[in-house]
Amino acid sequence: MRRQRRDATARAVGASMLLAGALAMAQPATGPSGGAAQPAATRPQPLAERFAARLASLSPSEPEAYLLLGEEVLDAAGGPADTRLAVDLFGRAFELARGRPGDRHIAASACHGLAEATGVQRDRRWYEALAALVDPTGAASPAWLRRPPPASVDAMPFRLAVVLGHVRAGEGVIARQTLARPEVMQALRAIEPLLRRGGVQGGISWLEREAAAWPCRECANKGVVKRGGGPQPEHRACPVCAGTPGPAMQPAELMAQVRLESWLLQGEQRSWAAQLAVDDGTPLADPDPAAVCTRAGVDAARMYWRHGRWVRHPDGRDDEPPQPARQAEGAKPSPTVPLDPTGGVKGD
Repeated sequence: MRRQRRDATARAVGASMLLAGALAMAQPATGPSGGAAQPAATRPQPLAERFAARLASLSPSEPEAYLLLGEEVLDAAGGPADTRLAVDLFGRAFELARGRPGDRHIAASACHGLAEATGVQRDRRWYEALAALVDPTGAASPAWLRRPPPASVDAMPFRLAVVLGHVRAGEGVIARQTLARPEVMQALRAIEPLLRRGGVQGGISWLEREAAAWPCRECANKGVVKRGGGPQPEHRACPVCAGTPGPAMQPAELMAQVRLESWLLQGEQRSWAAQLAVDDGTPLADPDPAAVCTRAGVDAARMYWRHGRWVRHPDGRDDEPPQPARQAEGAKPSPTVPLDPTGGVKGD
């Protein structure tokens, strides 16, 4: 009887433990604050792992594959390592394509990719200049980067540059007549962001306001006013415009407008004085195609991606080619003994 009670008790305890376990499994896990526990944050997969198969399939015979993969990597880049991989791909695409006449557009596109990947404005300009050098047709440039052909007298860019000059000189009547033309106003609206960066801080409203304010109401833009009568009246500087009609501008604003007009007119400044007036003597970019890999930090001798790194050979080997023996520093070269054409040594 006592044994039967012990067996019944054991079975009850076992059933209670099973029930408690089932209830615990059925309840959601809770975090320290009592709410439902959140899954652990997953680290983003490095793009070198995500594109491992495509990286391994790259071959120097197909430079465009390096370029296309570089564009995908740069678009999806989530950190410095991913951007570095994109630069590696663009640099190799350029190096493979630059010597092939039919692949100049690939080399230029690689330059645009390197320009987008860099965070240094000077390097960006250098790569863009190089793109124009390797592919003068501009086929690889985005449409918004392509400059229009040089402006003629009747072309809209010329008319826009002229209206800027009229407003700046205080020629309000002519400026208002030009601004009243619908096609001119439409063109100004299309480039208004460029106007604001080009010294016209107020955009179109600034042009309209200054055009309405001039000519000078006191001297009609002559710069001087007469005082007194008689055969020899006194001429003085106009008290309103101080002898210089037009809006007051800071030197930086004036230079910015000159640069904008130069872009609109496609002018090529040749004199040193004009060059200094336009760009403050900024050094001209002199890109060298052979310097791209060095500038980008790309080892052009390693074109194959194997086991997470760039190597020299498709089988994964990365042995460097034998280097010529170096002469000890300070040692004198051995004299060369001239040979006699007959096979003997001269002087024997």
